[in-house]
Amino acid sequence: IANKSSELNFSVDKKTMNRIVDSNYKNSVRIPVETVDSLFKKKKISVIKIDVEGYEKFVLQGSETVLKNKNLNVIIIEINFSNKYYGVKNEEISEILIKNNFKPYKYDPISRQLFELISYNKDQYNTIFIRDIEFTLIRLKDSSGIKIWNKTI
Repeated sequence: IANKSSELNFSVDKKTMNRIVDSNYKNSVRIPVETVDSLFKKKKISVIKIDVEGYEKFVLQGSETVLKNKNLNVIIIEINFSNKYYGVKNEEISEILIKNNFKPYKYDPISRQLFELISYNKDQYNTIFIRDIEFTLIRLKDSSGIKIWNKTI
């Protein structure tokens, strides 16, 4: 996923940390990439999870139409300084989402509560950006918990 449909080089020697690299990078393969907008032209999506090893800003740039779609209510995105590789600051990613009427939250699974943040979640890598908090709180309240280590969360 990227900011435009094209081909990019992708590393193959970083295991779970493989990412988009420049064409001079020795251990890479050329892959086709699409935009979120092109993939979801006719689909109504309500949640997106983005974890692209620092390429988040470019994914969001290719998601302009989807970000404006009122059906999209939640974006869970990893913001962890890996975007520095591409000359991007964490705040740039957060600002794109805030400009599209999403607010940043963190979630405590033990208490099943959401806490609004000023910016992205600096305590851990994932931030939950929510457009309609009331709808989300109702869904959270009405959902059944799951049992982990003898606790229902």
